[in-house]
Amino acid sequence: MNLLNKVFEGVANKLKIDFEEQAGILGHPGEVGTGRENVLMNLLSKYIPKRYGVDSGFLIDALGNKSEQMDILIYESNYTPVFEVVDNKRFFPCETVVAMGQVRTTIGSRADLVNCLNNIKSAKALDRSNKGENELITGPGISLQPLRFDPNKEFRDQIFGFIFCSSSIKPELVIAELQKYNEHHERKLWVNTVVNYNKFLTMYREGDFLSEDPMKAEEIVLTDLSQTPHILALFVSVLNNFLNIAHIARPNLFSYFNLRQIGYHKFPL
Repeated sequence: MNLLNKVFEGVANKLKIDFEEQAGILGHPGEVGTGRENVLMNLLSKYIPKRYGVDSGFLIDALGNKSEQMDILIYESNYTPVFEVVDNKRFFPCETVVAMGQVRTTIGSRADLVNCLNNIKSAKALDRSNKGENELITGPGISLQPLRFDPNKEFRDQIFGFIFCSSSIKPELVIAELQKYNEHHERKLWVNTVVNYNKFLTMYREGDFLSEDPMKAEEIVLTDLSQTPHILALFVSVLNNFLNIAHIARPNLFSYFNLRQIGYHKFPL
């Protein structure tokens, strides 16, 4: 085993130990999922770029649509106004959210999986473009006009969606349900990865490369048993791959608050 493989092995082992130790402290895996959500939030906060925040809540768009509640939200903290209402419910403009996930202790049936897929779809279906008006942020507050922001076609302009659990139905049943689900939904709504961190992870294949991108995918890929000890590290790597290329757009708060319709009086200069 070469040096890089040893380093990767050590990181993978530490990730799993950290996760399982924290999960044990916060609660038994069979209890409510809040403990595991918090553990995964803490873990991701350590291993993703510092410009991102990690939280939970709802995504909204400027057209008045709302997603189902997401257990994990990853967003550009420098550009995201977070709207908080009673009962600690938080709402995040979808333009600056780059990834979101559903966390379950167990996905015990196909119905459980479909429920998670539908929740992911509710966020991916939001209009990040605000009817094509939003501009891609290309630097600190900068938008370069020739660069288009098109979540309907461009993978980098979409929100990465994942399902994370510690146990699930058999891998072949997961694949069968993904195939069935994907057949009836457009690609931009597909989940990017399903993670059973004790057993397997799903991705896509594009040519000779593994990818998180469903837009050009040719097949669904399932990790083999030899990768089982590294699943958590693989997930963190897959997520980071996307975060390092993800695009966001500038939320137009005039649209969110419908300020364009505000009444006013005119006075001479």
